[in-house]
Amino acid sequence: MEFTTVSYVVPFHSDVDRLSRTIDTLRANRTSRRIGEVLLCHNGRPLPANGLDTLSRRLDPGFERLLHTDDAGIGAGYRLGIASADCAHLVLSASDLPFGFSDLDAFVREQGRTPEPIPLAIGSKGHRDSRAGGRPLARKSASIAFYALRRALLGPLTPLDSQGTYLGRREVIASLAEECPANDYLFSLELATACTRRYGRRILELPVTLEQEAGPSSVSLLREAPTLLAGMLRIRRRRFGPGPKTELVPPA
Repeated sequence: MEFTTVSYVVPFHSDVDRLSRTIDTLRANRTSRRIGEVLLCHNGRPLPANGLDTLSRRLDPGFERLLHTDDAGIGAGYRLGIASADCAHLVLSASDLPFGFSDLDAFVREQGRTPEPIPLAIGSKGHRDSRAGGRPLARKSASIAFYALRRALLGPLTPLDSQGTYLGRREVIASLAEECPANDYLFSLELATACTRRYGRRILELPVTLEQEAGPSSVSLLREAPTLLAGMLRIRRRRFGPGPKTELVPPA
């Protein structure tokens, strides 16, 4: 299926300074990567007036849109951007573009290799061809433990990496997002699980090059184990009840 244009959904909370570099990078690749728009999705407590003014002055109104939701969390930002996007495809990214454009480039390559549309793909550090060297040992250990827990509770179709960037057709992601109530990082796992449940197959994982990932993981299994476990149990109850699978049909 032909790739046309993509909306970049970039959730953020307070990292306005980092966004300037991200905006410049997206603008520089606007034509070559067919980026139709960038949705900067602020979530949580409103920005201070000076921060909002500074960011607003940086924006190209024909390319970037600044959106806000009072709901806090990366999932809330994703949901806002998904509902507001106009392009045929979406990239659910992060404010520092951790994979550069290796995730999008891999997605476009895969789109050209198959006549069937890809419902959802993930830029995955767990892919065997990904280059993610230099990651702190604590973060690697947390990723392995998180995968083991996901696989035990959500089954073998759970992706190796559920917290990478997500890419796919806008209408499919919007439909899946309606089934994903989490506002925090568990939104990504809900999205992946909803997709595997609906289509009965594993999400396509794409190789990526990790450009920046400094410091320890933001998800501490010890600190957040009760939240993780409770969230995954809720997902398990919602996703593994009876329900029809869907075959993805290319648009006419």
